Amino acid sequence: DTDPPEAVKCDGPTSPITVNSADQSAASVTWAQPLFSDTSGIVSMRSDMLPGLYHPGTYRVTNTATDENLNTATCSFSFTVQK
Repeated sequence: DTDPPEAVKCDGPTSPITVNSADQSAASVTWAQPLFSDTSGIVSMRSDMLPGLYHPGTYRVTNTATDENLNTATCSFSFTVQK
């Protein structure tokens, strides 16, 4: 198998995300784990960022899936946190 995995779903949170109150400096940001498909099966999936607290700014999350033949595919999404 030389075909890479395919990103089936790779949705980030709806932007912009607003910090809830004046005394907080970051917002809690969550998203669903991306979904990849592959004919030989996905062996691993990793993300360069995890859900959590984010300060105002724009962020890009890249997710990489690897199948059992070491073919890889990536999908990315961005989100913005504002004060």
